[in-house]
Amino acid sequence: MNEHTQQQIADSLETTPELLHFMPELLADIWELGGSPGIVVNMLRPFKLPARKAKVLDLGCGKGAVAVTLAKELGFRVFGVDLLTQVIGAVWLLQRAESGGAHRSHKEAS
Repeated sequence: MNEHTQQQIADSLETTPELLHFMPELLADIWELGGSPGIVVNMLRPFKLPARKAKVLDLGCGKGAVAVTLAKELGFRVFGVDLLTQVIGAVWLLQRAESGGAHRSHKEAS
């Protein structure tokens, strides 16, 4: 990840690039990062989108709280993407595989 991208991520988290390495440990006990899953579900529920056919792209998914909630509560197929790969981690894959509808990916910024 280049310095510019690191600075942008650090700015979004209100920290410094030097602390990014420690973010997984600092955020370990926090499930919801960013948007509230309940609010997102309540915003989308009135549209009555078809479960298993509706596809959602969760950019900046973090630990996947919104993605997993959409998959579990509304049956959506969700694909999460995040630049901070350490936050997503292998645990995300294992836990979300059980939900049947949420998937994750990351792309190293150049």
